[in-house]
Amino acid sequence: MSVDRLFDVKNAFYLGNYQQCINEAQKFSAKNDEERLWRDVYMYRSYIAQGKASIPLSEISDKTSLAHKALRRFANFQNPQQRYFFFIKRYQYVPAMSTKNFNLLTRILKLTIKFETFEEKYSRHRVAQEVQAEVTEGKLANDETAIILAATILNQSGNPEDALRALFKSTSLESSAAKVQTLLKMDRVDLAVKALKKMMEVDEDATLTQLALAWVNMSLGKDKLKDAFYIYQEMMDKYGQTPMLLVGQSSALILQEKYEEAEKLLQEAQLRDANNPESLINLVVISDYLGKDAEVVNRYIAQLKESYPHHPWTVDYLKKEDEFEKLPSRMG
Repeated sequence: MSVDRLFDVKNAFYLGNYQQCINEAQKFSAKNDEERLWRDVYMYRSYIAQGKASIPLSEISDKTSLAHKALRRFANFQNPQQRYFFFIKRYQYVPAMSTKNFNLLTRILKLTIKFETFEEKYSRHRVAQEVQAEVTEGKLANDETAIILAATILNQSGNPEDALRALFKSTSLESSAAKVQTLLKMDRVDLAVKALKKMMEVDEDATLTQLALAWVNMSLGKDKLKDAFYIYQEMMDKYGQTPMLLVGQSSALILQEKYEEAEKLLQEAQLRDANNPESLINLVVISDYLGKDAEVVNRYIAQLKESYPHHPWTVDYLKKEDEFEKLPSRMG
């Protein structure tokens, strides 16, 4: 079996250690075009995962490989557009501007921000529709990166069925892991178990296979929760702690109602990435169970609203919040 020279780059990405992935990619000396391409794929995906989609957007041209085009589209889908807050902060300290003019400028900029928010949502919606059309019409590029990123976009847009259709075009281990994730989103644990068995037949010890095993164990619950916990622990012992592994382990503890132990792991995850959405969501959950002050919970929620407005959890929360606010008028 040939040695995968990009193992450290890929493995860091799979474990959610995005800065390590970038560091490994930048020092990696590619011997051919294929290695160069895959190095770029994982490096740019790591930048996007860090919320730095502007980097691949500025470095990848439109006229390039299928994989690079897929990366550009994914970066556009994930790219936050928060430009105008800078101007509000800037003009706030201009002595020559009257209060009246400043208030007028602020109102104009707030309207502009609302437009930008609409534009951003529309842009994401447009990309998701484009991907969905390619999948349903059988026009999705036969490229590993294009397939995985298309499935990611569809899953994040609440369309796991089409995400699964896209993934059946590929047989790679990463696509198989994505199939397991997607099937679990659809509450098809039975099919996820079958997909996992196929992964284990290919490479039982691979990082992606072990992660998929942990996800399935979490869904199966009961005694399998302990197995999931130890899978994450073994990975941390082998590769070091990452926010992804710590959050996974904390989830296993939460499902066992071990909230204080879970909180310690999440605090450790926050030291590594204070803005990790999954750790914030888990902190919302355990803060409620532990009887924390409402302001503590609200702080985590506010952070999610600001930094991850399109995260499925945030979208669902905002929808319920909006429905709750409309209740008085409906009852009246």
